[in-house]
Amino acid sequence: MTRQVELPCVDPAIICTAAEQVKGHTARAWRATIGAMSLVIRPARTADLPAVYDLLEAAFPEASRALFVKQTEADSTFRLRHGRVAVIDGRVCGYVRIFARRTLVRGVPVQAGGIGSVATRPDVRGEGIATMLLRDAIEQMRREGMAVSFLFTGIAPLYERQGYRLVREPQVTASAAEAAAAASASLYDVRAANDTDVPRLLALYRAATARTTGATVRTRRGWRDAAQWLGEEPGSAFVAERHGRPVAYIRTRCR
Repeated sequence: MTRQVELPCVDPAIICTAAEQVKGHTARAWRATIGAMSLVIRPARTADLPAVYDLLEAAFPEASRALFVKQTEADSTFRLRHGRVAVIDGRVCGYVRIFARRTLVRGVPVQAGGIGSVATRPDVRGEGIATMLLRDAIEQMRREGMAVSFLFTGIAPLYERQGYRLVREPQVTASAAEAAAAASASLYDVRAANDTDVPRLLALYRAATARTTGATVRTRRGWRDAAQWLGEEPGSAFVAERHGRPVAYIRTRCR
């Protein structure tokens, strides 16, 4: 299945107005009913996290629970208000996370919110809970002055109904044999990257993404965070050099 990325259309005027009206990132909750059940949508609390991990583990069996724990607790940008939970009768039944980032729009960094970890409990699916959580997350992003939002998905219609628009993500596919042959015949020296390379690799990334739209602004701390919660193993990042100067790099992860 082709992986897709969503970039939304958000009215900057609305964002600015919301940012001016709200100070201190007010945490809001609201209530609704589904049949005889009382539904509350609110920011996550520390006590909710084990139930959130249970929910994500059940919704995404191809991933390990450890991934979701690290994705939350090893990401220095995570804030409880960015975890939006749907609670029915005291049980967490839905979750959406906002990943606070800075993203380039025509080369200009703006505050952005990535949407991820969208999950609902099987027995309440089809009740519109994911849609309500998405709307709540969008309002939270507006309150915080985030000018753009993005996500990766294979079910575009759910998000297009909330104003997101589809942008196809370019992909490159190569066999291990082809990659090895290209490396051996290359004019570049390829080696495993190490911690001392990170500043130069980040500078390379900034140069490569300048004036682009959609690239995330990367920092040394973000690099370390991602290495932890993505489960990168030592020696899984590589750098290509020409005359001792880095000219390209790649980060890899085996699934």
